[in-house]
This record gives sequence, C-alpha cells and structure tokens, in this order.
Amino acid sequence: GGWSFQSRLLTTMKDRVRLVVIGDRKVGKSSLIQGLAEERFPTDVPEYVGVKIFSAKDTPDHIQLEIVDTRSFDPTSVHAEEIQKREQTSKEIQDADAIILVYDVEVPATFDRVDSFWMPFLRSLKIKSSVVLVGNKLDVRGDSLTQERLDKLIIPIMNKYREIETCVECSAKTMMNVVDVFRYAEKNVLHPTKPIYDTELSFFA
Repeated sequence: GGWSFQSRLLTTMKDRVRLVVIGDRKVGKSSLIQGLAEERFPTDVPEYVGVKIFSAKDTPDHIQLEIVDTRSFDPTSVHAEEIQKREQTSKEIQDADAIILVYDVEVPATFDRVDSFWMPFLRSLKIKSSVVLVGNKLDVRGDSLTQERLDKLIIPIMNKYREIETCVECSAKTMMNVVDVFRYAEKNVLHPTKPIYDTELSFFA
C-alpha cells in the first residue's frame, strides 16, 4: 500500500490522530486526501471530500488516522455561507492534532497568504498543534525544491512561525511525496521533536 514507512515506537499515548487540511481554493487539498486514500491520482475529485478515516491496521504506527478536508472561504466576505465556512474551518482546526497547510507552488499568491492570512489566522485561534507546510502541484513546475528557494522562501517563514515543523513539496498528480505529507504530520503528533509549549510564542503563554 501507500504507507511504505517503518513502524516506530509510540512516544505518546494516542490511539487516533486527527489531521486537518487547510489552504486557499484550488491548491489541491481534496486531491491530496483522495490521492492518499486511493493510492493513485484521483481523476474525479469533488471540491470537498469531508473526512477520510484510515484504520489502525493500515497505518505504520497502528493508530486510527482521520484526515479532514476543509472548505476554503473568503475572510473578507459578510455573506452567511462564507461566515459559516469560516466558523466550520475554525472548529476543525481547533479539534486537530496537526494542521496541513497547502499552497500551490505555481501560484505565488497562495504562498504569500501563508504569511498574510493563514498563519495569523491559526494564531488567532490559539492552536497548540504543529503545522506541516505543503507546496502542491510540483509536477507543473517540474523541479524539486532548490536551495535558493529554500533560503529565500521556506526558511524565513519557518523561522517566523516556529509552529511550522516541516515543509514538503509534492504532487497529487504524480503522487510524489504525498504519503510523506501525511506521515510527517502524523509523526509530529506521535513523536514530537520539541516541547509542545514553546516559550518564544506568546500565544502559547
């Protein structure tokens, strides 16, 4: 199957992990989730796939894995539907063990909004869960993460937001690194590499 990782000893006493996938419209949130479930690129993906549950027997750490899709919303809109989507996304985030924040590597505006909207939004909700930052649609750009882009884009944002544990670039279309995205998020919950409470983050105080 797709979970080609060696099992490790648990360092936390959890029997389930809940991962919540967020990001702008059209960045490929649903495709990543559906691709993991089907172990191939899904050809017909609805805009919203809800919750996918993977049983303990199918995951390397033998825990139930719940992956939650979220509906993108316009934070400036006063329409009832947009407000409802924002409130639902906020609730899912607050119930998450880890957050997967997706942007499109071919659309710089979606990366810019990691800093201008998404991370401040997460901080406003006072979340204590780790974040995996995911650049999707790597197949469109056609190359891997270069040192220059790492230095200019990724390292500064990870330094600014210490709750971002990992950054991964992937392609839902070719399935490159898709398993890694969810595995890193799960690992951050089960095998934390740093204290849950970071004294440098005032919103954790």
